[in-house]
Amino acid sequence: HGLANSIALPFVIMFNYETAVEKYKMIASAFGMSGEVTGKTLAIAIQAFARSLGLPLAFKDLGVPEEALPSLVEQTLADGAIVYNARTVIDPGEILPVWEACFTGEIV
Repeated sequence: HGLANSIALPFVIMFNYETAVEKYKMIASAFGMSGEVTGKTLAIAIQAFARSLGLPLAFKDLGVPEEALPSLVEQTLADGAIVYNARTVIDPGEILPVWEACFTGEIV
C-alpha cells in the first residue's frame, strides 16, 4: 500500500493540481520550492525524493502487469473514497492515463 502510494503520488498530483493549487503549493514549500510551481515540477520533486530513498518509481518495478491497468481503473471508480478526491472523476478515460503513468513511472 505504501509503495503504491509513493509511486502514484506524483501522477495524482499532476492530475489534481489545478483543482487544489494552494494545497499543493504548501507541499512544494515543504520541499523548498518557491516561485512558479506546477503540477509537473512538484511531481518531479516528489519522485526525486522517492528515488533518493531507494523506492521503486513504477508499478512495473513491483511486478504489476500492464494488463491489470483496466481493472485498477474499475477499482478506482468503485472505491467510495473517490468522492473525496480534489478533482471530480466519473470517466474511466480520465483515470487510465494516470495508471498508465504509474505503470511506466515516466513523468511527461
